[in-house]
Amino acid sequence: MSNKDFIQDPDRGATDPFEQYKDQMQDFPIRETSSFESTDSFPFPDSDAPLSTAETQHTKDIFELDESLFTPPSDTDAPIFSFDTDDTDKVTASDEETGVLNEANSASSPTEDVAPSDSLPSGELADKGETFNNGVATDTVALDDNVSVDDSFEAASSPHAEGSAEESALTTQEVALDTHAPMLAGDESATQVSPVANDGQLFFASPLTDAPTDGDNHLSHSSDTLAEGSLPAEDTALTQPLPPAIPPVGTSDDTPDDMVDTQQSDEQEKPRRFGKKFAALLTGAVALVALIAGAIGYYVYYQDRALPGTQLAGVDVSGQKQNDIEKLVASKQKDLRVTFAGDIDTKQAFPLDKMGATIDAKKTAEKVLAPNRSLGNYIKAPFSTRTIEPDYSIKPSQAAAFAVELSSSAPGAKDPVEPRVQLSDDKETFTIVEGEDGVGVSSKDVEEAAKQAITTFKNSSKKVTVAPTQPFLSVDDLKPIEEQANALSSLKVALTVGDKKVEPQRSTKAAWVVIPEDTTADKPSISDEHVRKWVDEQAASISVEPKAGKQYVSSSGKVLKTESEPVDGKKVTNQEEIAKEIKSAMEENKTFEDALTTEVVKAEVDKKVIADGAEKLAYMAAPGEKWVDINLSNRTVTPYVGATAQSGPFLMVPGLPATPTVTGSFKVWHKTRSQTMEGFNTDGSRYKVPGVQWNTFFHSGYAMHAAHWRSTFGPGAGGGSHGCVNMDFSGAKYIYEFAPIGTPVVSHY
Repeated sequence: MSNKDFIQDPDRGATDPFEQYKDQMQDFPIRETSSFESTDSFPFPDSDAPLSTAETQHTKDIFELDESLFTPPSDTDAPIFSFDTDDTDKVTASDEETGVLNEANSASSPTEDVAPSDSLPSGELADKGETFNNGVATDTVALDDNVSVDDSFEAASSPHAEGSAEESALTTQEVALDTHAPMLAGDESATQVSPVANDGQLFFASPLTDAPTDGDNHLSHSSDTLAEGSLPAEDTALTQPLPPAIPPVGTSDDTPDDMVDTQQSDEQEKPRRFGKKFAALLTGAVALVALIAGAIGYYVYYQDRALPGTQLAGVDVSGQKQNDIEKLVASKQKDLRVTFAGDIDTKQAFPLDKMGATIDAKKTAEKVLAPNRSLGNYIKAPFSTRTIEPDYSIKPSQAAAFAVELSSSAPGAKDPVEPRVQLSDDKETFTIVEGEDGVGVSSKDVEEAAKQAITTFKNSSKKVTVAPTQPFLSVDDLKPIEEQANALSSLKVALTVGDKKVEPQRSTKAAWVVIPEDTTADKPSISDEHVRKWVDEQAASISVEPKAGKQYVSSSGKVLKTESEPVDGKKVTNQEEIAKEIKSAMEENKTFEDALTTEVVKAEVDKKVIADGAEKLAYMAAPGEKWVDINLSNRTVTPYVGATAQSGPFLMVPGLPATPTVTGSFKVWHKTRSQTMEGFNTDGSRYKVPGVQWNTFFHSGYAMHAAHWRSTFGPGAGGGSHGCVNMDFSGAKYIYEFAPIGTPVVSHY
């Protein structure tokens, strides 16, 4: 039987491959071999899977056998160990063999203290994981299902075979203990196998399994001269400690190569196994970090965006920000159109605002992003779809008005007349005027068409019919409006103006009340314009404009003359606030009472610096100021610059007592070189004089001009004019050229 047949023998069943041959191995020698016939794998009977390379090598290390090892030894004199039932716990042998062994021990024993065999019971040693070696305990490694222990046994050369190289060679064999050798591990009844060397051969003897027992197991050496089980002489007993037959691993240079390879393979396998575990852990950690990073990135990205699967009126808005959603809604509000068909004749598409429909872009965007406030929505979002409806409103009154407009193209259509609240004939109270039925499109159809377009973000079309319609509002709908309007007009409003209290009449307050167009959504209000107008009227009644005083001073600042004293004014300071407060109080259905506040407005004093000596003249002119003096007492006209006369005085003729020349301070306002003078005489007759030259008008129709029809001027001249100042040709021309528009003219006696 070859080694290969021994390993792969199918009769082993499910037991360990070593188990069924352990009886033979106790009797047959095992010798070292350097060759082993095998395949790359060794399938066991209970598994079809091939062994790994490491397992194959391990198996080869255990079972390096050949056929000759299973041939019983022919030398009947070869010493063997036998089990003695005596309680001496010693190993016995023949005298001759004892001497040989002692001689071998003395030659090879290391210098270390070893306990004698009679002090080391075999049972305790076996229990503690120790091994008998010629009756001496040697170190072993505790057996474990996951640990393999390799022991090397070296047998000393027999003196009987001296001279034979083959017989003198010590035979070594590696025994591996692991989960594939239950004979040596895992069973408390199984004992260590003790190797015995004789004539170059190595035998296995089991002191616990196959030897006869009598109480505690004892190991004895049997020979032809000793009866089986008898005790040897004291001088022949193996009482001296024998050298360890199994050198510690790594301390002998004679360690078999296959055992070294196995140790190296195991050492190399450990980093690889650790590397695989570390790689697996690292891969898992990287995957976990990637998952966490992905989750964080997902949350951060969608924090201000619509979650995945979000649809707004059927439009996918996933990932869009609020500004993008608002732009989308605004474009839909602008672009969506509604068409109508049926009993009306129109091809026109109408925008939403025409029907009173409005989409709130901001509120809609906030509605879309509202789910972002819940962490659970982030988790569910990738696996679900949410449809959001836009935030919109439709004004019923505007939809009803559009329905009336839409019905105008239908034959037989008649506009319904809505009931209304209006001011009664007494101008103090409000009353309801009933409406009238009509024929046309229902406002409900208009609202439904607008809603369909908004909730789908698609243009919609509605088929409508023309039928009798009622006013959108009823008299009962307007009752609250009527009551609110009358309540407003009856509220008390009192305003203190100066030293008196003023209350507007009810008709005045009723004029302030505004009835809303959409009575379903709004309520009566107060007109800001009308209230402000009434308050301004009250403020004007106590307001006073300041009047500036006038003084003439010399160049040194001395007051030379006070023409008029300044008069302070008064103005209202809170009229705008009062108007707002009246409006606010009435709209809150509250009475109002307050007062106008005023403050003094200081009048200024105009000071005019005059030329030296001008205070003695009729006009206090400033230095360099042109002016004209008309002296009615001495009938002269004198042009001045400051206090200095520039020419003249020029003689003149003033008006008659019935048509006198005006007196006072005036300014030149008009001039003509030549014109026709006309008017009425004192008797009522009309006069007309053409070609009057050098006309300088200073007040209305009064002028200084040349009178070519007169020959004398001055105090001695007779007659008079219609009020103008008549002058000779040269004097009139000088004044015309001297005095520009705006020149002061003083006429006095």
